[in-house]
This record gives sequence, C-alpha cells and structure tokens, in this order.
Amino acid sequence: MRKQTYMSGRATKIFFPSLNGLRFIAAFVVIIHHLEQIKLFFGLPSLFFKWHFIKIVGELGVTLFFTLSGFLITYLLLAEKERFGTVFVKEFYIRRVLRIWPLYYLIVILGLFVFPHIPFFHIPQYTEGVHYKFGTKVFFYAILFPNIVSNLYAYMPFIAQTWSIGIEEQFYLMWPWIVKWSKRYLAVLLTIVFGLILITNTLYFFADHSADISQASAKTKIVTLAYKFFSLLRISCMAIGGIGAYFLFNLNMSVLRPLFLPLTQILTLITVVLMMLLGVEIPRVNHEFYSLFFIVLILNLAANPKSLFNLEFKWLDYLGKISYSVYMWHGVAIMFGLHVARWLNPNIDDFLSNVVYYGLTFVVTFMLSAASYEWFEMQFLKFKHLFAKVQSGNLDKKSEHKKQGMGQNTEGVFGQQNIGKHSVTN
Repeated sequence: MRKQTYMSGRATKIFFPSLNGLRFIAAFVVIIHHLEQIKLFFGLPSLFFKWHFIKIVGELGVTLFFTLSGFLITYLLLAEKERFGTVFVKEFYIRRVLRIWPLYYLIVILGLFVFPHIPFFHIPQYTEGVHYKFGTKVFFYAILFPNIVSNLYAYMPFIAQTWSIGIEEQFYLMWPWIVKWSKRYLAVLLTIVFGLILITNTLYFFADHSADISQASAKTKIVTLAYKFFSLLRISCMAIGGIGAYFLFNLNMSVLRPLFLPLTQILTLITVVLMMLLGVEIPRVNHEFYSLFFIVLILNLAANPKSLFNLEFKWLDYLGKISYSVYMWHGVAIMFGLHVARWLNPNIDDFLSNVVYYGLTFVVTFMLSAASYEWFEMQFLKFKHLFAKVQSGNLDKKSEHKKQGMGQNTEGVFGQQNIGKHSVTN
C-alpha cells in the first residue's frame, strides 16, 4: 500500500477530512467550561462543580487541540522531509509566526493595557490583580511564555487562555529540529512521552501542594514551580499525536487496521464520552490517557475511508477554520452574554437567562471571530504560501479526495486557510 499525497506545482498538497470539525468541537467545549467558570467569578450559581463534565471538559478540549496539533505538524514535517530530504526550519517558523503571533499579541495587548480600564470588562478580584507584578507578566507574555504567568499568578482575565498558545510555541520551537535530525522517530517520540511523564511524576512527589508555599524552603519552591510547569506542558500529548502521524505516514497497517475496525471506532467514542460525562480522571497521566483515545478518533476521521463518523460539513469546516479566533475571543464575548443575561435575571439561575447567556455568547463569539479572521488575521495569512514546501488545504476536487480516501489539513491546532485558488499552508 502506497502513501497517497496530492501534487500541486512545486508543492505536495495534503488534506485530511473532518479535522476542522473536530477542531471546532474542541473549542466549543472550552467555551462551555469557561461560561460556567465565569459565573463563579461573579458569585453566581454555576454547574462548574456540580457536573464533573463541565469541570474537566475545558482542559480536555485543549488536550484534544494538543493531540491534533502533534498529529498534523508531525505528518507535515515528515512529508516535507521525505520529499526534500530535509526540513526547512526557517520557513516553518515564519509560517507559525504569521499564523499565531498577530492575534496572540493583539489579545495580550488588549488584556493587559485596555480591558482592565473598561468597567464593562471588570471581573471582581481578578481585574484588580492584573497589575500585580505587572512588569514580570508583560515580560513573559512578550516572550511567548504565558504558561509561566499561569503557574505563578492568579487568573488573568481575557488572556488566561493564552497559556496553551505558549505551549504550542514551545512545541513549534523544538519539533522541526526533532524531525529534521531524528532517524528513529518512534523511539524519540516514545522517549518524549514517557520521559515527560517520569519527570512530572518525580517532581510531584517532592513538590509542595499546599495553597501557600511562601514559607517553604527555596529548594521546595523551585521544585514546586518546576512541577507546575511540567504538569501544564502537555508536549507528551503532542508526541502521542506525533506517534499517530508516524504510523499513518508509514502506513503501518498492523497498527492502523485494528484501529480502523468499526468496533474500535464505536468503543473509542463511547468510552471517551462516558469518561468525560462521568468526570473520570486518571491521576498524573490523565491527559496522556485521554490523548490515546483522541488519536484513535483523529486517525479514523482523517484517514479511514470507512470511518463511521463524518464531520465534513461546510458550516462546521468554517467554524473549525476560525477556531483559533474562537478560542482567543470567546472570553470577551462571554461578558456580553453575561451582562445581558443579568439584565434579565441578576443571578442567571433560570432557563431563559441561561439561554440568553449561552446563546448571545456564542453569537458574539462567532461574529468577533469571523471578523477577526477575515479582516485582521488574513492580512498576515495571505503570505504563508510564500514559505510553503508542502501545501495543505481543501482539494480543488473533492471527488479526488473520496476516490483516494486519504488527505490532510495540516494547520497545527487552529484551522486551514484558503485564499482564492491558492492554499495557504503551514
């Protein structure tokens, strides 16, 4: 069985179906999590601690993003290396900068310098804390380490979600070099997964897990902060996605064939949904555990011509394409839903006010995200094809995709882009 790719001029165009839809689902559950979390910040009745699903689904949505990112980026880099004999690291970095940095820095600037001074966006206790250790926070946000701010300080309104963008950037920093220089990919990826699990769990046993570590020794503080950093890192989940990409790229049918069985698909989906609904958490390997289920779903959606599930719908594809914008802007949109819902019912504790709260939040999120994507982000994305070696995006003829049964949209975590007749690429 041969690997199936699509040639387009100087570049190989690769497309995987349904992954934009999956990307949007991940963003959707993150919004659900934050809708209930924000209620807590305002002292309102919330389902956050009543339904285990609500409490865990936000982080698991991000874990799905990470697993998907590891899968897509690894596959794209493997394809580039196979065709050209190397990975063009500089071009890879430029594509990532064009995709991630403009919106990231816009949101960070608004969150640090604008929103804290507008009463409409005030969140009790947390808005006041924005300027605590302000210079340190600005520094870490500026150098793309927002995950360190999340480890050191309290919730940062409207930019707290950028912790995962920082981890993505740290992943991007190292991953092309791993693919470029590695010869035994599977061994390296497995080492990353188990190595990070080992480091995190070792630090766990020596860390101070109390709420206040100010009285702890300097050594304990360092270990505790190191534990918090590694527990949030999740590059192990990206490596699990990369392992899935490795098996698919090499068409390892001894692995893929049982994963593509209808029974495997059904059991995987039922198991992961039930675990999330019941709030199942596996101590200290929770995200890696869920990533194993996520990569099975990703492989089936992306590459199984007999997949039982299909997320290829035009509206869902578009929402997945703007999912980075959705992820970054939804915190702002929640405030619109919150204020209108509280105008109807100050406690938002009846059906109608919750419908307004949820409904208006999603409407404003999609409007802001579409506007951001079309009018702001696209001004940078239109240059990405200039730095592409392996193209990704929708095929011009979807019938070809159905005939081949394999393809890809390799845009990292946040959606593929198309400009006119040209596929803007990773």
